[in-house]
Amino acid sequence: MKKAKKKLKTVYLSADRGIPVLGNKGASVHIRSLVGALQLCGCQAVVVTANLGKESGLKASFPAVEVRADNNTKDILCGWRELETNQNLLREIECLYLNSALERELLNLYSQVKYDFIYERYSLWSIAGATVARKLRLPFILEVNSPLVEEQRQYRNLELEPLALAVAQLNFHLADKIIAVSKDVQEYLVRSDIHKSKVVVMPNGVDPERFKPRKKVTKSKFFDQSAEKNKFVIGFVGSLKPWHGVRFLAQAFRKLHSKDKSYHLLIVGDGPERAYLEQLARKETLNGSMTLVGAVKHDQIPDLIQAMDVTVAPYPDLENFYFSPLKLFEYMASGKPVVTSACGQIKSLIRHKQEGYLVPPGDQAKLVQAIETIRNNPRLAYLMGEKAAEKVRRNFTWQNNARRVIGLVERLRQKK
Repeated sequence: MKKAKKKLKTVYLSADRGIPVLGNKGASVHIRSLVGALQLCGCQAVVVTANLGKESGLKASFPAVEVRADNNTKDILCGWRELETNQNLLREIECLYLNSALERELLNLYSQVKYDFIYERYSLWSIAGATVARKLRLPFILEVNSPLVEEQRQYRNLELEPLALAVAQLNFHLADKIIAVSKDVQEYLVRSDIHKSKVVVMPNGVDPERFKPRKKVTKSKFFDQSAEKNKFVIGFVGSLKPWHGVRFLAQAFRKLHSKDKSYHLLIVGDGPERAYLEQLARKETLNGSMTLVGAVKHDQIPDLIQAMDVTVAPYPDLENFYFSPLKLFEYMASGKPVVTSACGQIKSLIRHKQEGYLVPPGDQAKLVQAIETIRNNPRLAYLMGEKAAEKVRRNFTWQNNARRVIGLVERLRQKK
């Protein structure tokens, strides 16, 4: 009789204090979705995190442990006068101190459940996964979503940059396999002296049962289109950050609305661009034509996407486009026509006039034209949405990703 294959066990490590596992951020959704898919594929998973999160009211469908720095860490750091006026430096050092507590928890869990591999979402300061995996001689899979050092330097503050670069290099070189969410991330890793064969490109995914084509929703808790059935709703989902192009979308919408008052802009999400959008929405010419929903729970997004006639991801012309946009997979799975910028991974995900419309980044005239074309051709819009949903269902689901991860680990275990 053939011996039954042993079920794998893993620890998923997320040491980034800015990502609440039970939260509404895209990264939060990514973590929960992949862990859930691993479980559905027969791999037991425990999440170890620096931020479990509570704001969404979600309950974990998997065992999860929140780890905080040792109690005396802040007392030690408060003795450093240099840190009293430099909160960025304080946060970075606190994150480094967190490693000892994370390592201790990982070792404690191993004594209880004897997990088979460590899967870590790369964060700026964590070396705990790599350290414990080497100590226990276990496979170590590192997921890299973006070049964090470059992002931190460009958009925020980074006090200990040489140390952040050293942490990155240590993680990249100690990982048995690196999962990059896009080819652009893979190219960044290769430029960081990582051999291409070590990196597996694995784009984000979607739950095709949660996001699927269905009858258009005209009335929901957040948006009521039923009163004016002739509205054509342009929709955006995501954080309202400059590099998501939502200000550019709003400007294109003004042009559309000036020609036809039945256009309506529905924006789901929150962020630094919200103040600009609220100011624009109050303009007399746009009164009532923009709906800003704000941040919502992830399970409320499918209905909001179904209220949209066309979905938009209007990324600006960025020097390096590393993203694997979660919103695009959700738009497509929902059977909605997509208008998006022709950049990065998007160009390989969407074929122009097949699964959606690709427009040059920052080209307002082309964006307006694409939206008008979709509005004037409902049959084309339907066929694009149908093709998009089929493509995502076939190629880009969280369970597909989980199966690939399990396959990688099984091959690594054979070599160990």
